[in-house]
Amino acid sequence: MALARAHLIASMLLTAGLIPVLLPGSAGPAVPNEIIAVNTVFNPKSVPVYVALFDINAAPGKEPAASAQAAAPPKPQPGAHGAKESPHVLQDADSSAKQADRLKSFFGDALVQALKKIGFPAALQGNSRPEKGVLLQGVFVEVDSQSHNCLAILGGATSAPKFLLYVGVYNLARPDQSLYRVMTMETCDAQFGPVISLNDYIPMDKYEVSKSPTEEEVRKICTQVARNLRDLLSVNSTAFSD
Repeated sequence: MALARAHLIASMLLTAGLIPVLLPGSAGPAVPNEIIAVNTVFNPKSVPVYVALFDINAAPGKEPAASAQAAAPPKPQPGAHGAKESPHVLQDADSSAKQADRLKSFFGDALVQALKKIGFPAALQGNSRPEKGVLLQGVFVEVDSQSHNCLAILGGATSAPKFLLYVGVYNLARPDQSLYRVMTMETCDAQFGPVISLNDYIPMDKYEVSKSPTEEEVRKICTQVARNLRDLLSVNSTAFSD
């Protein structure tokens, strides 16, 4: 009877994940790694996050960006009803260089706001590289007819209908790496930027972006970036809890 009771208690403890494990030569029970992991609670939102302005080139000259003019929304028909459209980030009258600066600045500010909204301590990156936390870097890309990743040119005359945005996640406790490098042995189609090679060793997500995005579109992308970061940190607690 006592033996049966002992077996029953052992089964209950095993089901609950609480049964001690005796190691050969040890004086007492060893705590399983699973229990240690449960007791050590990692809050991914405790990790400070820094945002670097994303990379994009601008077409030369001071004329307004052609891509922004082409992407201007159609005027509503008389009598049409519906929600008011979000304003566009870029202004048609601005030069390509000014538009590029505006796009990078708006994305940076919107991403910091999105990160703070879900609980991250976030800020734009300063002049120095912090020693701990996470750094988000991004690059705008256009894809040519040969499926090359080409550094995007705002205001250019490429055939690519949209930009692709790659956002990489850096663990600042690790040595610095490049998000991408410019290739010299290959070239993109004429009117595209240079070929770039993305760093496969950096966690990275891809997003589609209009060439003249609305403020609402940018904020939605930034919200998704923030959520993806939260999910990434949640499953990589060992790397980011130092």
